[in-house]
Amino acid sequence: MLPIHFLLGFERSGTTLLSQLLNAHSKVISPPENLLILQFYDHFKDKKKWREEDLDFLIEHILWEGMKSMHLWGVQPDMLKQALFPLLPDTDYPTIIRTIYSQYMLAKKKGDLKMVVDKNNPFAYHFEKLQAIFPQAKFIFLVRDYRGVFLSRKRKKVFYKSQDPYISGLMWRTINEKIYNELPEKLLVRYEDLVSQPIEVLSKICDFLQIPYEESMLHYQDNLDAMLQQVKEDGTKKMMQFIGSSLFKPIDKSLTDTWKTELSPQEIYTLDTVCQPFAQKMGYKRMELDENVVAKKNLYNLIHFHAIFQPLMKYQFSKIFTTGLLKRFIHK
Repeated sequence: MLPIHFLLGFERSGTTLLSQLLNAHSKVISPPENLLILQFYDHFKDKKKWREEDLDFLIEHILWEGMKSMHLWGVQPDMLKQALFPLLPDTDYPTIIRTIYSQYMLAKKKGDLKMVVDKNNPFAYHFEKLQAIFPQAKFIFLVRDYRGVFLSRKRKKVFYKSQDPYISGLMWRTINEKIYNELPEKLLVRYEDLVSQPIEVLSKICDFLQIPYEESMLHYQDNLDAMLQQVKEDGTKKMMQFIGSSLFKPIDKSLTDTWKTELSPQEIYTLDTVCQPFAQKMGYKRMELDENVVAKKNLYNLIHFHAIFQPLMKYQFSKIFTTGLLKRFIHK
């Protein structure tokens, strides 16, 4: 039985970097993001008798064009059918998921595969469902300084309210506070420690997962290059290179402090106002600034966050969003 563990963290916290470092281990796969585990949670979590129609439904939605990352797995419909149909009729949802993950292209190249480490940022707010499906799963909780996260979101300009420090801070605190307070068994890893002491931190993570550390983990770019070769659409390739531009370069620990010079005093103070004192629990201290600096709040954005974004985040994996009429909105 292939164990599935999880890497949780807020967007732009280094989760993709850590995922690729783990992916470079000879006994681990950490595939590109795909929401399939929770996408079908409400549909199939309790199902014990499976029909051919169930698998057809599953395959159709997994390979739906809106789930853009699935083609990076190197998975085709016939391949999935060949792997899944022998499981009928007596199987369960965890077995179906494990079988799908085993079809990832790197899984087929690793003869002594020991585990999956799944990384999907939207799962961070829904870890209770992951625990229900995989009770033995281990959780790695990656956190990054909220000011560095905001700078990264601000640069990319493709994330929700990415230019608003107050909303970015609210999102960072909401997700990380829930994981910190409500997930008892986890390994907490700071991004800043990972990039400044990669061997030490990766060794600690490997001990947690009960696998030996491998030097090959530091040469993760080879897997990324192979993944890019799977991409046929220029637009998708450019987006991958844009969103994960730093992944195609060696780890640069100097990036951890760039927020100190690139953010304005008002942005820093606003983020500190929202994220403190919780952030101190993970070693992130408030920055001393001029007393005349005030926090920046956008009333419209604040209302939008509480009235629309938070409910969407809470119900993101309900049927109406995952396979219903609104799936294109939530998975675009």
